[in-house]
Parts: sequence; structure tokens; C-alpha cells
Amino acid sequence: MPSGRLDRGETLPAGAVRELHEETGITVDPTDLRLVQVVHHRQGDEVERIDFFFEAEEWEGEPVNQGPDRYMALA
Repeated sequence: MPSGRLDRGETLPAGAVRELHEETGITVDPTDLRLVQVVHHRQGDEVERIDFFFEAEEWEGEPVNQGPDRYMALA
């Protein structure tokens, strides 16, 4: 699943759109995203993060694994 971190000053939808494009080549308008889940992860005593999951209502392009050396597969 495409994922990543926000750039400084970036909104959640803008970050989701950017990461999706960087990792799959798909273009999505931020207004076509719907927030569907928020998950708080604790990974040991020192690492925590909050993940936001979006669903794309519409998009342009066909998904391509833009980083086969970093990502296992696109399925």
C-alpha cells in the first residue's frame, strides 16, 4: 500500500496525493480522497506513529510499481 510521511506544511490529502503519485504514477485530485481509517501504532517503547488511510474515488492513470527495488509488488 502506498505510504509515506508528510512534508513540512503539507496537508494530509496533499501528502497522500504526492505519495500515491511518487509510488504508483497515479494522479488523484485531493478532493477525490475520502478518509476511511486512522490507526495509532506503537512499535516498542520509543516509536509511535499515526497512520491515515484514504480511499480514492477517482484517479487518472494505471498503477505502476515506481520503485521495484524498494517495494515488493503492486497487486
